[in-house]
Amino acid sequence: MLYIILLVLTVLSGLGAGSVLAKAPVAMQVSGTENISPKALNSPSLAASSLTPDKLGPVTVAINKTSYPYHFINEQGQPDGLTVDLWRLWGAKLDIDVEFLAFSWQETLAKVSSGEVTLHAGMAQLRDREKTFAYFSPNYLIANHLYLHRDLTDVSTIEQITPFAVGVVKGSLHVESLQNQYPRLVLKPYASRHQLYDAALKGEVRIFAGIENLSKNYPNHDKLAAMFPPYKRLSYDHKRYGSVMAKNNPVLFSFIQQGLSQITPQELMKIERKWLGMNKQKGVLSLAFSALLPPYMAVSPSGKPQGLFIDIWRLWSQYSGHKVEFIADEMQGAINKVKQHQADVHIAYPVNGLAPDGLLSAWPLYKVQSRVYVSNRLPGLKNLQDLTGKRVGLFKTAPYHQDVAKLYPGLNLIYYTSHSDMINDGEAGLLDAMISEVENMRVKLVQANLQSSFYLLDEPVFHSQISSLVSSDNEKLVEIIRDGFTHIPLTELITLEKKWLSPQRYPYFEQLKYQVKLNDTEQAWLKQYPTVKVGMVKKWPPMEFIDKQGEFSGINRDVLNLISERAGVQFDYVAFDNWQLLYQALLDNQVDMVASAKSSEQRKAQLLFSQSYWQMPWVILHPRHIGKQSSIRYFIGKELAIVKGYQLIGRLKKDYPHIKLRLVDTVEEGLMAVQQGLADGFIETIAATSELLKRESMVTLMISVVEEHNLEHSHLAIRKDWPELQEIVNKGIASISEDKVQDIYERWFGIEIDTGFDKNVVMRVAAQAGFIIFIIILVIMLWNRRLQVEISRSKALKVQMNHMATHDELTGLANRVLLKEQINSAIAFHQRQQLEMAVLFIDLDGFKGVNDSYGHDVGDELLVQLAQRLLLCVRKSDTVARFGGDEFVLVLTGLHHKSEAAFIADKVIHQAQMPFTLSAATVNIGCSIGIAVYPEDGATEPELIKVADTLMYKVKGKGKNHYSFT
Repeated sequence: MLYIILLVLTVLSGLGAGSVLAKAPVAMQVSGTENISPKALNSPSLAASSLTPDKLGPVTVAINKTSYPYHFINEQGQPDGLTVDLWRLWGAKLDIDVEFLAFSWQETLAKVSSGEVTLHAGMAQLRDREKTFAYFSPNYLIANHLYLHRDLTDVSTIEQITPFAVGVVKGSLHVESLQNQYPRLVLKPYASRHQLYDAALKGEVRIFAGIENLSKNYPNHDKLAAMFPPYKRLSYDHKRYGSVMAKNNPVLFSFIQQGLSQITPQELMKIERKWLGMNKQKGVLSLAFSALLPPYMAVSPSGKPQGLFIDIWRLWSQYSGHKVEFIADEMQGAINKVKQHQADVHIAYPVNGLAPDGLLSAWPLYKVQSRVYVSNRLPGLKNLQDLTGKRVGLFKTAPYHQDVAKLYPGLNLIYYTSHSDMINDGEAGLLDAMISEVENMRVKLVQANLQSSFYLLDEPVFHSQISSLVSSDNEKLVEIIRDGFTHIPLTELITLEKKWLSPQRYPYFEQLKYQVKLNDTEQAWLKQYPTVKVGMVKKWPPMEFIDKQGEFSGINRDVLNLISERAGVQFDYVAFDNWQLLYQALLDNQVDMVASAKSSEQRKAQLLFSQSYWQMPWVILHPRHIGKQSSIRYFIGKELAIVKGYQLIGRLKKDYPHIKLRLVDTVEEGLMAVQQGLADGFIETIAATSELLKRESMVTLMISVVEEHNLEHSHLAIRKDWPELQEIVNKGIASISEDKVQDIYERWFGIEIDTGFDKNVVMRVAAQAGFIIFIIILVIMLWNRRLQVEISRSKALKVQMNHMATHDELTGLANRVLLKEQINSAIAFHQRQQLEMAVLFIDLDGFKGVNDSYGHDVGDELLVQLAQRLLLCVRKSDTVARFGGDEFVLVLTGLHHKSEAAFIADKVIHQAQMPFTLSAATVNIGCSIGIAVYPEDGATEPELIKVADTLMYKVKGKGKNHYSFT
């Protein structure tokens, strides 16, 4: 646009610029050293085309010392500014010397109008000035403002400032503009801009006139900006601004303008970006924001930017390496700054699909919630629908305002542009409710002392996307911004969210850490297959079952709900009587996916499997009178019931051919087989058996952990032709945290006792048969006593199950489940504290010989004794775990050097080599240890275990009974 204006004005400039006589014109040489006289310069016979750069002497440019950012004297005492750079570039292109002369403002006008100086670097275009000066192109549209002291909180219009004197610079454009538009204002003139600023700081004036920016070359700029913040400005006029010369020399004017036309739009843009970006230095981004939206964006009493979005961008600066500066304004003013390239970024703007014209959405910064604030005059309302016919305030600029009008046509909607107007009407009873962003409205109500006058509805919730915006011609900046945000840890954003906002049910960043990001292929697949059929067994609590409301429930349903929410998959559930029918339906593509499936090589040939999402040990439910059984070998020669289709069946047949297996269709059938003596035990996961033991009829039964088999890993089995679904659900599973798994665990392993009595029936009988009240009371007392016994037993059972799920039954040490949790927790802690930790993988040397010579029971004795010795080698803050068989793992925390881990390894080897006195003999063994150190050898639990395991085998290969680091 500027380039087009430049060309037009270049043509128009040949028409002349008046005939005011110059007292000291610029000398020009026509040939050799002959100078053209002033009279000859004004001669119509002398065309601009006859002038050449080599014939033109030095051109002088008058500048004002304080007209920042257009022309001023910088800290080094040199001329600087936008128009200074423009005339330097003009001189370089024409090879003409340009000399800048600094004067006070009044002197600049006099020097140029008299002809003593050729050009004026820049002034606003006024009618009176147009009689004396000719304006060059390019020129700029500038806004004129009245800067208000920050303490003038109640002043929001120019009409309200009439009691105050307004400071102005003598002879500036503000004098004429304010006198013409607001004749009632009292103006107080000062000789220069800096003198005006001094007066403002001294309190002589509390309002003063200025252009878009305070002069940053003013020594006390920061103090002045804090006292007269930009967001307190009142805009009152716009003027064109450009360089001029006296209207006495149309030939020279035309020649100079033709030279300006040689400056390319790209060169002009470079200069504009440099200076209209609020004096940004190289590599500094100017960030515009609305200063009236706490706690997201605001300015402190001392003038410092503050708020959630401010801190997010400071964090961006830290992680991107780009310096930033903040420019406070109101919302539309901040938008205009970006459009006019006076700022690089608008840090946070509510968008509804598309960004405003001329701008690009650079980053989805946040998502805010808007809800309904209802006046206490209407108590007890639950939903927006209850306000039908009532007056409801709403912001016209809210992205959801059309949705509100469409969904709730019965509301009497009243639109607002400011919080203060809306709150004032609410207080006055002109509104029954207000729809607004929750956090900002909460602050506004507190400031107005009206926080107790309104209550908040839980529903509905309207979400608005907040994005950071840049100019549409700056796509490179979009890349820089996005790259910077991708490097910010989500945990730090969550910390800022908690710092600035009140506790929320669904905080944006807290939820974002669980949100699954799907690629284009996966998103296209979901559009093609919007619903996935999931098969579930009717009666397999707590894993999956049909509850009393006829809905599918259980652990698997909770996990699938999380995947659905985070990955955007819609599940439709299909019921089956047993696992066998369910599995066959999956093979026949009657359903698309099933839960709690176990993978095997045979099954992998037919199906796809997700990552493991649930781990549980296998247990045997058996009569209590046989006592706890630490090994499945007890059941050799006996009969165990097991549900048909379980992958464990094949392993049991292979490893224990002398155990007879009774295949049953359901868990209930397996339980009945044990109760009726048809089977000596029922092998199941701890989840299903613990559900059975909550029943009162299970008093005669107990469970024992099957140590010979690893934890049961549950997977999602998926039809073979849907690999996209496999990737999607894997991402969903990966988003489920350990805390969320623990929440599910605690929900389904709670205490719910079925005592066999209906208390309501008992009380009804008592009321109808008063003559036997005594007997009924006695029954109730016995019932209560029995209930207490059952509660105590169930609490003990819950503690036992929790311990069994996380500890090795033989040694009492942590098992793999707890080990993984402890390592992950330790990694998170050591990452924050910048400490080292070590994982020691221990394998016994010579243990197999003990087992072979004296039997497994004696081997178990040795493992128990070794476990106690290992506990003596470490601190209480460290972890000792049995990894499996004769393998153990130590987790050593809070290390300052790996030599500390070596010291513990020496102690372990010494303890392992000491004799073990067992029931059958006294034996000697040893151990080999691999040591992985965090973060040197790995940043995750699998990486550390793998490194330590590999190093342990290297020790064994080199002679055993030693330890090794990487």
